Amino acid sequence: MLEQRDGEVVTPMAVAAPREFAKTTVCAFGYVLHQICFRKRHFILIGSDTEDLASDLTGYIYLELLYNERLQQDFGELVKGNKPVDDFVTLNDIRVKARGRGSASGVSSTSSGGRTWPSWMTWRMTPTCGIPTSSNPSWTG
Repeated sequence: MLEQRDGEVVTPMAVAAPREFAKTTVCAFGYVLHQICFRKRHFILIGSDTEDLASDLTGYIYLELLYNERLQQDFGELVKGNKPVDDFVTLNDIRVKARGRGSASGVSSTSSGGRTWPSWMTWRMTPTCGIPTSSNPSWTG
């Protein structure tokens, strides 16, 4: 299924590679930085096996936005210091949130492909590499 956004067709993608081939670096770091800098998304959800792993990923993104001088030269200031790294809003109004499997307390879950995902993971989300969607909840990362 293709998503139509502002007259542009967005093609879902899947990334498969052996262990230690930088899938997370490319998908949950580089791709997300691109989406933030070029204002391609309004909300980015980083999902991982645990809340701590997801927070680490959003923390790396936050630190890159805060301290990378080249990004600041090209895109201006994108975040302010002293913000929680697991849920923050950039200065260009993009929310970045970390969630771990089962971290939504009191929320029902669905099971697919041997994994159990909270129901918020099965909402209609824009497919990005490493993020499960309702059409592919059995991602492995």
